Amino acid sequence: MNRLAYQLLVDKKIKRQIELLSILSSQKSPHTFEELSKKIDASERTIFNDIHHLIEISPPEVTIKITPKIGITLLYNSSLILSNFILKLAENNPVFEILDNLFNGVVETIEDYSERFFISESTLRKKLLVLRKVLREYQLELSFTPLALTGDEVNIRCFFFSYYRDSSNKSFMMPEQSQMDLHSSIINTFKKHESGSLYSDYRRAVHWLIIMEQRMYSGHFVKLSPELIEKQLKKDSYRRFKKIYVTELGNSLHLTHLSEDEIVFAFLVRLDTIVYRHIDTKQFIMMHEEEIPEHVLSPFLEDFFYKFGLTPSVDSQLFGLSKAFLTNSFLLNQVSPLLQKNSFELNHKIKNLHFSTYTKCLEILANSKLENFLHIAFLEDFAVSLTLIISAYIHIKNLTQKKVLFSLSGETTYLNYFIMICNCFLPRNMDITFSFNEQITADFLSSNNIDVWVHNYYITEDFSDVVSYQISSFPTNSEWSTLLSELIDIPSETLHNFFDSNTNLYFYS
Repeated sequence: MNRLAYQLLVDKKIKRQIELLSILSSQKSPHTFEELSKKIDASERTIFNDIHHLIEISPPEVTIKITPKIGITLLYNSSLILSNFILKLAENNPVFEILDNLFNGVVETIEDYSERFFISESTLRKKLLVLRKVLREYQLELSFTPLALTGDEVNIRCFFFSYYRDSSNKSFMMPEQSQMDLHSSIINTFKKHESGSLYSDYRRAVHWLIIMEQRMYSGHFVKLSPELIEKQLKKDSYRRFKKIYVTELGNSLHLTHLSEDEIVFAFLVRLDTIVYRHIDTKQFIMMHEEEIPEHVLSPFLEDFFYKFGLTPSVDSQLFGLSKAFLTNSFLLNQVSPLLQKNSFELNHKIKNLHFSTYTKCLEILANSKLENFLHIAFLEDFAVSLTLIISAYIHIKNLTQKKVLFSLSGETTYLNYFIMICNCFLPRNMDITFSFNEQITADFLSSNNIDVWVHNYYITEDFSDVVSYQISSFPTNSEWSTLLSELIDIPSETLHNFFDSNTNLYFYS
């Protein structure tokens, strides 16, 4: 479960039990009732009852083991199974049902919901204060007469997009075939009529389409500033987009009329689906004729590259990616600053995994004219996005520049099999050499420009210019993970945490 859904939980017992599962899943060592009591700020008796209730209702794949005088341990086959168990605990939350109805245009009163949930109106109003608090993060309010979201329609769509993309609502996460077909049709039409197309996240784009479709069906339409619409009307790319979008969407959804505001919204919000892959930057066809002024953009990019020891001329691919991201952010921010937001989980992961890079990005942004020009409302989120772009680029650059030698010994039939295993665990774009039939010396390593020497036998020599790493004849997953972390300059413990702790909610408190 993500932080947004966790924030919307109104049952204190369920919230406490989910937090217990999160704490137990985040550490491998057992926890005592006393330790859990302090961490969750509840009595040991309450923790005891919660743990025994979880033991009773947990699926066979999830085991909560109590060992006298040692503590409580959580065992599970996969993080996905544990996540599904957590979602099952939270599925009867009344706030989730109310949000579904609000999204689908169902108008009901407090009295209606009070009767349905068998709770008093005053109790329901108290529970809805939780939703009100979350909505304020999106500059929205909750009206009680009848229940309705109030505020800018763009912000309402941003809230629903964040909620459904990251929540437990699986029905929304599985778009109908007609919705998938519609988006495919739009993309294919663009490819036929445009010289290039944006490299985008297909399902993210479909989810935006669902949000727009449902809100329009419910009679809720965006209203953008006349200045923003006027800018788009002057663009050839917008006119081409409008022709295709109106035709495809109108035919499929049987909409008789699409306002200019809705078309402009769709035109710009699709920039939120771009995947900034490190491939030919021609994929980033700018569907606009508007950019950040050179006197604002150039100083920022110069400082950005200088701080990371890079140059725009040599690292031209990163230059193109960074410029594309900043320009698209500039356009998206004119729709809503909320489009700068990342998920809480992504920010948390990246801040910890790439703390040094993140800190540099934050500092560069805070001291630049770009921050004021872009009106960056969520500085930390923006810094995380930049961190992701440059970390991925540097990682790929380091891999392509790093030469690895595998010197192996073992049964002759096994060695070829071992190469297959290596290809499964290691990045394909790394320069890897396998050696079986010669002695490895300092001269050999130097003449072949080897950076990392991996061997499955013991050596006594010390080669100061080469990283030497010994693996067992039959390496475990942990050994491969440690080797991989050595090759990509990430501590193995951090690497494990990054991939294995996707259900951890303890840091939400």
